[in-house]
Amino acid sequence: MDLSQLLLELLRTDEEFVLYRGEYSNQPGSPPVLLLAPASMQPALETYQRSVVCAVPDDCSSLSAAYG
Repeated sequence: MDLSQLLLELLRTDEEFVLYRGEYSNQPGSPPVLLLAPASMQPALETYQRSVVCAVPDDCSSLSAAYG
């Protein structure tokens, strides 16, 4: 998965993680993705292992309400 083409929108941040919703700039109509990334530049190994990228349904309004 090439993350360099994602247009990211910040949804939530805390001491350990940052949650973004993204859409591919070069693929109009593609499903959005969620990106959970460590908030620190040098995270603990456990934090890094829990970072994920996943595809989400087209309608993310319920996620925005929960995390936005």
